[in-house]
Amino acid sequence: MHSDKATENKQERAQEMDDVCRGLCAGLEGQELESQLRQQQRLATLGLLISGIAHEVNNPLTTVMNYAQSIVESEPASSPVHSFAREILGNASWIADLMRNMLGFVREGPRRYDPARMIDIVNATLSLVHPLLSRRQVEIAVSIPPNLPAVLCRSQEIQQVLINLLTNSCDAVVARYPSRDSNKIVSLSLQVVSGDGRAWVRTTVEDRGVGITPEVRVRIFEPLFTGKAETGGMGLGLWICQRIATSHQGSLSVESEVGQFTRFHLDLPVHREPGEGQVHVPQQAASERLPDVQEGQRTDERRAAS
Repeated sequence: MHSDKATENKQERAQEMDDVCRGLCAGLEGQELESQLRQQQRLATLGLLISGIAHEVNNPLTTVMNYAQSIVESEPASSPVHSFAREILGNASWIADLMRNMLGFVREGPRRYDPARMIDIVNATLSLVHPLLSRRQVEIAVSIPPNLPAVLCRSQEIQQVLINLLTNSCDAVVARYPSRDSNKIVSLSLQVVSGDGRAWVRTTVEDRGVGITPEVRVRIFEPLFTGKAETGGMGLGLWICQRIATSHQGSLSVESEVGQFTRFHLDLPVHREPGEGQVHVPQQAASERLPDVQEGQRTDERRAAS
């Protein structure tokens, strides 16, 4: 009789524990669902903001581009004013493309991808970020092997990714070295790597700045999450960069150690025309991790600080 009562009590406690566990699980699932709904609402609001910003920017931007075009057409090519107007027109056109790409994130539609050389995209990017790096006394070391295969991409979007990564690296080294220092270097490397049975062109942006904590690293590609809230970060840059990478059937990844280094890897699939042979992947490029950049190992170096 006593044994039956004890067994009954154990069964009751087991049922109570089961009910508690089910309740906890239901609560966690509800919290997860609520979190996802809130995230969707924030993204929907973000889409409206992007559309509004693009509209407000495009109107005055069109005026700037029209005036710049008029100056280019009216001034002789040897005139400094002609040169300045061409630069204004080029940068204004880049902003217009950026606005169109931002709208592309909230509007579904056909997208055109063309074969491009990463070296051309890198050169265009460096011409834009050079003034920022120079002003902040940061050097950039560029390593590009010859005869890299082409990638199929929207060049302006890939340029947008590189600008974001380079400016983030610049912020990291300046945070660690506020004044002039020989370690204020950001490196950009290109190489061919293999993975998932195909060849990829990998672009790596590396710095020896403050590094990224593990807590931030696991959330770094989430929309509206930022590790730089105190400096006005909105948590959109890397999220957009990752979306650009995935829209190109590529990937964006990060590795970092606090106080040591940060490396971002942008991998884009190699583009091969019909009938082209297999892409050769150098043995030293097959590693998932780039070797440390050492003095004297840079095949091409551009100094952004005088």
